[in-house]
Amino acid sequence: MAAQAHNILALVDDGPVDLVKAAYLGEYSGIILDASSVAFADELPPVVPPIDIPIRDVGHYRSLMVEQRRREEQADGFFRAGGVLVVRLQPETELSYGDRGYAEFDSFLISNWWRSKIQPDWLTGTAPGVGQSIEVTEPDHPFAPVISTATEYTARFTQNLDGRDDIAVLAKNRSGYAIAAEFDCSHGKIICVPAGCDTGLLELALRAYLDDAHGTDAEIRLPEEDEIEKAIDTVDHEHRTARLSLTEKRQAVRDVKSGVLGNIHVKRARSYVKAAKTVGANPTAIMTSLYKMVEMLEDYFNSGEQGLPKALDVDMALIKRIKRLANKKELDIRHATSGEPDGADAVEFDQAIVDGDAILNAFVHVLYREALITARNQTE
Repeated sequence: MAAQAHNILALVDDGPVDLVKAAYLGEYSGIILDASSVAFADELPPVVPPIDIPIRDVGHYRSLMVEQRRREEQADGFFRAGGVLVVRLQPETELSYGDRGYAEFDSFLISNWWRSKIQPDWLTGTAPGVGQSIEVTEPDHPFAPVISTATEYTARFTQNLDGRDDIAVLAKNRSGYAIAAEFDCSHGKIICVPAGCDTGLLELALRAYLDDAHGTDAEIRLPEEDEIEKAIDTVDHEHRTARLSLTEKRQAVRDVKSGVLGNIHVKRARSYVKAAKTVGANPTAIMTSLYKMVEMLEDYFNSGEQGLPKALDVDMALIKRIKRLANKKELDIRHATSGEPDGADAVEFDQAIVDGDAILNAFVHVLYREALITARNQTE
Protein backbone atom coordinates (compact mmCIF):
# COMPACT_ATOMS: atom_id res chain seq x y z
CA MET A 1 0.00 0.00 0.00
CA ALA A 2 1.35 3.44 -0.89
CA ALA A 3 2.16 5.81 1.94
CA GLN A 4 -0.59 8.28 2.67
CA ALA A 5 -0.12 12.04 3.00
CA HIS A 6 -0.40 12.92 6.68
CA ASN A 7 -0.60 16.43 8.07
CA ILE A 8 1.98 16.53 10.88
CA LEU A 9 2.26 19.37 13.41
CA ALA A 10 5.61 19.79 15.18
CA LEU A 11 5.41 21.68 18.47
CA VAL A 12 9.01 21.24 19.56
CA ASP A 13 11.65 23.57 20.96
CA ASP A 14 13.58 23.50 17.69
CA GLY A 15 10.45 23.86 15.55
CA PRO A 16 8.82 26.97 14.09
CA VAL A 17 5.22 26.44 15.24
CA ASP A 18 3.58 27.25 18.57
CA LEU A 19 0.14 26.10 19.67
CA VAL A 20 -1.58 29.48 19.33
CA LYS A 21 -0.63 29.72 15.64
CA ALA A 22 -1.57 26.10 14.90
CA ALA A 23 -4.76 25.35 12.97
CA TYR A 24 -7.70 23.45 14.40
CA LEU A 25 -6.12 20.33 15.90
CA GLY A 26 -8.61 18.06 14.15
CA GLU A 27 -6.92 19.02 10.86
CA TYR A 28 -3.81 17.08 11.86
CA SER A 29 -3.32 13.34 11.81
CA GLY A 30 -0.20 13.49 13.95
CA ILE A 31 1.42 15.90 16.40
CA ILE A 32 4.96 15.88 17.80
CA LEU A 33 5.21 17.83 21.03
CA ASP A 34 7.79 18.69 23.66
CA ALA A 35 5.92 18.15 26.93
CA SER A 36 7.39 21.27 28.52
CA SER A 37 7.18 23.51 25.47
CA VAL A 38 5.41 26.72 26.32
CA ALA A 39 2.37 26.70 24.07
CA PHE A 40 2.20 30.50 23.96
CA ALA A 41 5.65 31.30 22.61
CA ASP A 42 4.88 34.89 21.60
CA GLU A 43 3.63 35.85 25.03
CA LEU A 44 5.96 34.13 27.49
CA PRO A 45 9.73 34.04 27.96
CA PRO A 46 11.73 30.95 26.97
CA VAL A 47 12.20 28.64 29.95
CA VAL A 48 14.20 25.64 31.06
CA PRO A 49 11.79 23.12 32.63
CA PRO A 50 10.60 22.40 35.23
CA ILE A 51 9.55 25.91 36.17
CA ASP A 52 6.67 27.99 37.47
CA ILE A 53 5.96 30.95 35.20
CA PRO A 54 4.07 33.65 37.13
CA ILE A 55 1.48 35.63 35.17
CA ARG A 56 0.93 38.97 36.89
CA ASP A 57 -2.09 40.16 34.92
CA VAL A 58 -5.27 38.25 35.74
CA GLY A 59 -6.76 39.00 32.31
CA HIS A 60 -3.70 37.56 30.60
CA TYR A 61 -3.81 34.48 32.83
CA ARG A 62 -7.48 33.88 32.05
CA SER A 63 -6.86 34.22 28.31
CA LEU A 64 -4.22 31.50 28.56
CA MET A 65 -6.66 29.28 30.43
CA VAL A 66 -9.27 29.85 27.72
CA GLU A 67 -6.73 28.87 25.04
CA GLN A 68 -5.92 25.69 26.96
CA ARG A 69 -9.62 24.76 27.26
CA ARG A 70 -10.12 25.48 23.55
CA ARG A 71 -7.28 23.16 22.58
CA GLU A 72 -8.49 20.54 25.05
CA GLU A 73 -11.85 20.43 23.30
CA GLN A 74 -10.17 20.28 19.88
CA ALA A 75 -8.05 17.36 21.05
CA ASP A 76 -11.24 15.29 21.38
CA GLY A 77 -11.79 15.49 17.61
CA PHE A 78 -8.11 14.86 16.94
CA PHE A 79 -8.07 11.57 18.88
CA ARG A 80 -11.55 10.51 17.73
CA ALA A 81 -10.27 10.65 14.15
CA GLY A 82 -7.38 8.36 15.05
CA GLY A 83 -4.82 11.10 15.68
CA VAL A 84 -1.48 10.16 17.21
CA LEU A 85 0.26 12.55 19.62
CA VAL A 86 3.97 11.92 20.18
CA VAL A 87 5.31 13.61 23.30
CA ARG A 88 8.97 14.04 24.14
CA LEU A 89 8.66 13.58 27.88
CA GLN A 90 10.13 16.42 29.96
CA PRO A 91 9.67 17.92 33.43
CA GLU A 92 6.55 20.03 33.78
CA THR A 93 6.08 23.74 33.22
CA GLU A 94 3.35 25.45 35.23
CA LEU A 95 1.65 28.80 34.69
CA SER A 96 0.38 30.54 37.81
CA TYR A 97 -1.39 33.68 38.95
CA GLY A 98 -1.15 35.20 42.42
CA ASP A 99 1.04 34.29 45.37
CA ARG A 100 1.29 30.64 46.32
CA GLY A 101 -0.37 29.97 49.66
CA TYR A 102 -3.04 32.66 49.25
CA ALA A 103 -6.65 32.09 48.29
CA GLU A 104 -6.37 34.01 45.01
CA PHE A 105 -3.55 31.73 43.80
CA ASP A 106 -4.33 29.55 40.79
CA SER A 107 -2.20 27.50 38.42
CA PHE A 108 -2.28 24.91 35.65
CA LEU A 109 0.19 22.73 33.80
CA ILE A 110 0.66 23.69 30.17
CA SER A 111 0.28 20.01 29.26
CA ASN A 112 -3.22 19.74 30.76
CA TRP A 113 -4.86 19.96 27.33
CA TRP A 114 -3.55 16.51 26.36
CA ARG A 115 -2.87 14.87 29.74
CA SER A 116 -6.57 15.16 30.59
CA LYS A 117 -7.34 12.72 27.75
CA ILE A 118 -5.66 9.87 29.64
CA GLN A 119 -7.88 8.48 32.37
CA PRO A 120 -7.17 8.41 35.20
CA ASP A 121 -4.93 11.41 34.51
CA TRP A 122 -2.77 10.78 37.59
CA LEU A 123 -1.13 8.00 35.56
CA THR A 124 0.67 10.69 33.57
CA GLY A 125 2.42 12.18 36.61
CA THR A 126 6.13 12.67 36.04
CA ALA A 127 9.22 13.56 38.03
CA PRO A 128 12.36 15.27 36.71
CA GLY A 129 15.59 13.33 36.41
CA VAL A 130 18.29 13.15 33.73
CA GLY A 131 19.84 9.86 32.67
CA GLN A 132 21.16 7.83 29.76
CA SER A 133 20.13 4.30 30.79
CA ILE A 134 17.30 3.55 28.35
CA GLU A 135 16.07 -0.05 28.19
CA VAL A 136 13.60 -0.69 25.37
CA THR A 137 10.91 -3.07 26.65
CA GLU A 138 8.88 -3.44 23.41
CA PRO A 139 11.51 -4.01 20.69
CA ASP A 140 8.85 -4.72 18.03
CA HIS A 141 7.06 -1.40 18.54
CA PRO A 142 7.37 0.99 15.55
CA PHE A 143 8.97 3.65 17.77
CA ALA A 144 11.48 1.25 19.39
CA PRO A 145 14.34 2.11 16.95
CA VAL A 146 13.95 5.83 17.65
CA ILE A 147 13.76 5.31 21.41
CA SER A 148 16.88 3.14 21.35
CA THR A 149 18.87 5.99 19.76
CA ALA A 150 17.73 8.61 22.31
CA THR A 151 20.65 10.45 23.87
CA GLU A 152 18.97 10.92 27.25
CA TYR A 153 15.76 11.09 29.23
CA THR A 154 14.90 14.11 31.43
CA ALA A 155 11.75 12.85 33.14
CA ARG A 156 10.18 9.58 34.23
CA PHE A 157 6.67 8.44 35.06
CA THR A 158 6.05 8.24 38.79
CA GLN A 159 3.33 5.57 38.63
CA ASN A 160 3.67 1.87 37.85
CA LEU A 161 2.23 1.55 34.34
CA ASP A 162 2.75 -2.20 33.99
CA GLY A 163 -0.14 -4.62 33.67
CA ARG A 164 -2.71 -2.29 32.10
CA ASP A 165 -4.48 -3.22 28.87
CA ASP A 166 -4.68 0.39 27.69
CA ILE A 167 -0.98 1.18 28.26
CA ALA A 168 2.16 -0.27 26.72
CA VAL A 169 5.42 0.53 28.48
CA LEU A 170 7.99 1.06 25.72
CA ALA A 171 11.13 1.78 27.76
CA LYS A 172 12.40 1.94 31.35
CA ASN A 173 15.44 3.32 33.12
CA ARG A 174 17.81 1.31 35.31
CA SER A 175 15.58 1.84 38.33
CA GLY A 176 12.60 0.29 36.55
CA TYR A 177 10.63 3.51 36.05
CA ALA A 178 8.83 3.92 32.74
CA ILE A 179 10.40 6.61 30.54
CA ALA A 180 8.41 5.81 27.37
CA ALA A 181 4.85 4.54 27.03
CA GLU A 182 1.91 4.31 24.64
CA PHE A 183 -1.57 5.25 25.91
CA ASP A 184 -4.89 4.43 24.24
CA CYS A 185 -6.95 7.56 23.70
CA SER A 186 -10.34 7.14 21.99
CA HIS A 187 -9.43 5.93 18.45
CA GLY A 188 -6.01 7.54 18.72
CA LYS A 189 -2.82 7.20 20.72
CA ILE A 190 -0.53 9.24 22.95
CA ILE A 191 3.05 8.01 22.67
CA CYS A 192 5.50 9.41 25.21
CA VAL A 193 9.20 9.03 24.37
CA PRO A 194 12.44 10.22 26.01
CA ALA A 195 13.39 13.87 25.47
CA GLY A 196 16.60 12.84 23.70
CA CYS A 197 14.78 11.39 20.67
CA ASP A 198 15.62 13.06 17.37
CA THR A 199 12.75 15.13 15.92
CA GLY A 200 13.40 14.04 12.34
CA LEU A 201 13.44 10.34 13.26
CA LEU A 202 10.27 10.79 15.30
CA GLU A 203 8.48 12.27 12.31
CA LEU A 204 9.54 9.38 10.07
CA ALA A 205 8.38 6.86 12.67
CA LEU A 206 5.11 8.73 13.15
CA ARG A 207 4.34 8.77 9.41
CA ALA A 208 5.02 5.02 9.18
CA TYR A 209 2.88 4.42 12.26
CA LEU A 210 0.00 6.42 10.75
CA ASP A 211 0.32 4.59 7.42
CA ASP A 212 -0.05 1.29 9.23
CA ALA A 213 -2.90 2.45 11.47
CA HIS A 214 -4.92 3.96 8.64
CA GLY A 215 -4.40 0.86 6.53
CA THR A 216 -5.80 -1.57 9.12
CA ASP A 217 -7.99 -1.03 12.15
CA ALA A 218 -9.08 2.54 11.32
CA GLU A 219 -10.83 1.35 8.17
CA ILE A 220 -13.23 -0.81 10.17
CA ARG A 221 -15.75 1.02 12.37
CA LEU A 222 -18.34 -0.92 14.35
CA PRO A 223 -21.69 0.76 15.16
CA GLU A 224 -21.10 -0.11 18.81
CA GLU A 225 -17.82 1.82 18.74
CA ASP A 226 -19.52 4.91 17.34
CA GLU A 227 -22.30 4.67 19.92
CA ILE A 228 -19.82 4.41 22.78
CA GLU A 229 -17.72 7.26 21.41
CA LYS A 230 -20.80 9.49 21.19
CA ALA A 231 -21.67 8.64 24.79
CA ILE A 232 -18.10 9.43 25.86
CA ASP A 233 -18.23 12.75 23.99
CA THR A 234 -21.50 13.62 25.73
CA VAL A 235 -20.06 12.84 29.17
CA ASP A 236 -16.88 14.78 28.37
CA HIS A 237 -18.90 17.78 27.18
CA GLU A 238 -21.09 17.74 30.29
CA HIS A 239 -18.02 17.44 32.48
CA ARG A 240 -16.26 20.37 30.76
CA THR A 241 -19.41 22.51 30.91
CA ALA A 242 -19.93 21.80 34.61
CA ARG A 243 -16.26 22.39 35.38
CA LEU A 244 -16.23 25.66 33.43
CA SER A 245 -19.31 26.85 35.32
CA LEU A 246 -17.74 25.99 38.66
CA THR A 247 -14.45 27.58 37.65
CA GLU A 248 -16.23 30.82 36.73
CA LYS A 249 -18.12 30.80 40.03
CA ARG A 250 -14.89 30.19 41.94
CA GLN A 251 -13.22 33.06 40.13
CA ALA A 252 -16.15 35.36 40.90
CA VAL A 253 -15.82 34.50 44.60
CA ARG A 254 -12.07 35.08 44.47
CA ASP A 255 -12.51 38.45 42.75
CA VAL A 256 -14.76 39.69 45.54
CA LYS A 257 -12.52 38.13 48.18
CA SER A 258 -9.48 39.83 46.68
CA GLY A 259 -11.17 43.18 47.14
CA VAL A 260 -12.03 42.34 50.74
CA LEU A 261 -8.45 41.28 51.50
CA GLY A 262 -7.33 44.68 50.24
CA ASN A 263 -9.39 46.40 52.96
CA ILE A 264 -7.04 48.25 55.35
CA HIS A 265 -8.74 46.83 58.44
CA VAL A 266 -8.47 43.29 57.10
CA LYS A 267 -4.79 43.89 56.40
CA ARG A 268 -4.29 45.08 59.97
CA ALA A 269 -6.18 42.11 61.40
CA ARG A 270 -4.10 39.72 59.30
CA SER A 271 -0.88 41.39 60.43
CA TYR A 272 -1.89 40.96 64.08
CA VAL A 273 -2.61 37.26 63.61
CA LYS A 274 0.57 36.80 61.60
CA ALA A 275 2.60 38.40 64.38
CA ALA A 276 0.97 36.09 66.93
CA LYS A 277 1.80 33.05 64.79
CA THR A 278 5.42 34.04 64.16
CA VAL A 279 7.82 31.28 65.11
CA GLY A 280 9.49 32.12 68.41
CA ALA A 281 6.90 34.71 69.47
CA ASN A 282 6.73 34.95 73.26
CA PRO A 283 3.44 35.04 75.23
CA THR A 284 3.53 38.83 75.51
CA ALA A 285 3.92 39.26 71.73
CA ILE A 286 1.20 36.71 71.01
CA MET A 287 -1.42 38.09 73.34
CA THR A 288 -0.64 41.76 72.66
CA SER A 289 -1.18 41.21 68.94
CA LEU A 290 -4.42 39.27 69.38
CA TYR A 291 -5.75 41.76 71.92
CA LYS A 292 -5.05 44.64 69.50
CA MET A 293 -7.06 42.85 66.81
CA VAL A 294 -10.03 42.42 69.15
CA GLU A 295 -9.86 46.07 70.20
CA MET A 296 -9.64 47.23 66.59
CA LEU A 297 -12.70 45.16 65.64
CA GLU A 298 -14.70 46.46 68.61
CA ASP A 299 -13.94 49.97 67.42
CA TYR A 300 -14.63 49.10 63.75
CA PHE A 301 -18.10 47.75 64.52
CA ASN A 302 -18.64 50.29 67.32
CA SER A 303 -19.92 47.32 69.25
CA GLY A 304 -17.85 46.99 72.40
CA GLU A 305 -17.07 43.56 73.75
CA GLN A 306 -20.70 42.53 74.17
CA GLY A 307 -21.70 43.35 70.62
CA LEU A 308 -18.66 41.96 68.81
CA PRO A 309 -19.73 38.28 68.80
CA LYS A 310 -23.01 39.22 67.12
CA ALA A 311 -21.28 41.46 64.59
CA LEU A 312 -18.91 38.64 63.63
CA ASP A 313 -21.34 35.78 64.20
CA VAL A 314 -18.91 34.00 66.52
CA ASP A 315 -19.15 32.57 70.03
CA MET A 316 -18.45 34.99 72.87
CA ALA A 317 -16.03 32.40 74.26
CA LEU A 318 -13.49 33.24 71.53
CA ILE A 319 -13.38 36.89 72.57
CA LYS A 320 -13.39 36.09 76.27
CA ARG A 321 -10.49 33.62 76.09
CA ILE A 322 -8.22 36.11 74.33
CA LYS A 323 -9.08 38.97 76.69
CA ARG A 324 -8.88 36.85 79.82
CA LEU A 325 -5.46 35.51 78.92
CA ALA A 326 -4.10 38.91 77.87
CA ASN A 327 -5.37 40.57 81.05
CA LYS A 328 -4.33 37.84 83.47
CA LYS A 329 -2.15 39.69 85.98
CA GLU A 330 -0.19 36.60 86.98
CA LEU A 331 1.19 36.32 83.42
CA ASP A 332 2.56 39.89 83.42
CA ILE A 333 1.37 40.66 79.88
CA ARG A 334 -0.92 43.70 80.02
CA HIS A 335 -1.28 43.86 83.79
CA ALA A 336 0.94 42.84 86.65
CA THR A 337 1.04 41.89 90.32
CA SER A 338 3.76 42.41 92.90
CA GLY A 339 4.60 38.70 92.84
CA GLU A 340 6.63 36.64 90.44
CA PRO A 341 4.87 36.01 87.07
CA ASP A 342 3.43 32.55 86.60
CA GLY A 343 4.77 30.23 83.93
CA ALA A 344 2.86 30.30 80.67
CA ASP A 345 0.63 27.39 79.63
CA ALA A 346 1.50 26.69 75.99
CA VAL A 347 -1.86 25.00 75.38
CA GLU A 348 -3.73 28.17 76.32
CA PHE A 349 -1.66 30.31 73.97
CA ASP A 350 -2.10 27.82 71.14
CA GLN A 351 -5.85 28.00 71.68
CA ALA A 352 -5.71 31.80 71.65
CA ILE A 353 -4.03 31.69 68.23
CA VAL A 354 -6.74 29.32 66.96
CA ASP A 355 -9.37 31.71 68.31
CA GLY A 356 -7.61 34.64 66.62
CA ASP A 357 -7.68 32.80 63.31
CA ALA A 358 -11.40 32.12 63.71
CA ILE A 359 -12.12 35.77 64.48
CA LEU A 360 -10.08 36.94 61.48
CA ASN A 361 -11.90 34.56 59.14
CA ALA A 362 -15.26 35.64 60.54
CA PHE A 363 -14.35 39.30 59.93
CA VAL A 364 -13.38 38.55 56.31
CA HIS A 365 -16.64 36.64 55.83
CA VAL A 366 -18.70 39.55 57.13
CA LEU A 367 -17.02 41.99 54.74
CA TYR A 368 -17.36 39.47 51.90
CA ARG A 369 -21.14 39.26 52.42
CA GLU A 370 -21.33 43.06 52.54
CA ALA A 371 -19.33 43.29 49.29
CA LEU A 372 -21.70 40.84 47.60
CA ILE A 373 -24.71 42.91 48.62
CA THR A 374 -23.04 46.09 47.34
CA ALA A 375 -22.19 44.42 44.03
CA ARG A 376 -25.79 43.20 43.57
CA ASN A 377 -27.19 46.63 44.32
CA GLN A 378 -24.88 48.20 41.74
CA THR A 379 -26.05 45.80 39.01
CA GLU A 380 -29.76 46.26 39.71
